[in-house]
Amino acid sequence: IQRAMDSKRKIEFKYFKYDEHKEPVLQYDGKVYVETPVQLVYMDDCYYVVIWDDRHGDFANFRVDRMVNLRVSSQPATHNDEIANFDVGKYQQRTFGMFNGESVMVTLRVTSRAMSAIIDRFGKDVVAIPNGDGTCNVPVTVMDSPTFYGWLAMFGKDVSIVSPASLRESYVEFLQSIVDSYREK
Repeated sequence: IQRAMDSKRKIEFKYFKYDEHKEPVLQYDGKVYVETPVQLVYMDDCYYVVIWDDRHGDFANFRVDRMVNLRVSSQPATHNDEIANFDVGKYQQRTFGMFNGESVMVTLRVTSRAMSAIIDRFGKDVVAIPNGDGTCNVPVTVMDSPTFYGWLAMFGKDVSIVSPASLRESYVEFLQSIVDSYREK
């Protein structure tokens, strides 16, 4: 991966995830991914490569230990303003557990009890608009993903989604599906 970045080339690889039998299953129907590597990142005891995905026009990440048949491609790496201005710190703030999702601007309602965790996650420069009732509204950009919902759930009522309404509804559906799974026999 580092050789590809140094030589401004794409990387080629296949990628797998484990199934319920703990067997590796190739993703993308076993086709070869051809992607521009942007940054290697170490998070949660794993290495990830942040790539630029030409098909989706956005960044994505892959666990390095789940990449197989990895090699430097003969194709030149993609160059654009997003890659040139990539900030790994800001990227890690909005991703949760390095899971991809749609990048969404969200307003969170945060109690004073949870504010330290918000600052730890999004940085000291995060905007906090006091509501006058011991809470504040915090606009941040996150990746809409199950790991974001899990992170949000650990705060209970201390952090909630104010907007957008569609993300708030998706979160309610996520929580309801968990409750429903516990009620099934």
